[in-house]
Amino acid sequence: MGARPRRRRTRALACARRLLASARHTTLPIAVVAARCGFTSPSHFTRRFRGAYATTLSEWRRLARNRETIEEVPDRILGAPPVRW
Repeated sequence: MGARPRRRRTRALACARRLLASARHTTLPIAVVAARCGFTSPSHFTRRFRGAYATTLSEWRRLARNRETIEEVPDRILGAPPVRW
């Protein structure tokens, strides 16, 4: 896989991570988050997110609701296996 698709996916996942953690978007449906960030399928988005960040979407939102900063979250999942596309 080339660098451009990988970069696009990385940006899409970062977009989703920000939306899911945003206090303004806590009730935004997963399908809407996926679409806004460029994913055509919510299930594909869910699998990619879990593979990239080693956490579920609901866990990510829970962490954000508990006021943990986004910068702290990756430190908690550093033991995750490397992302493979």
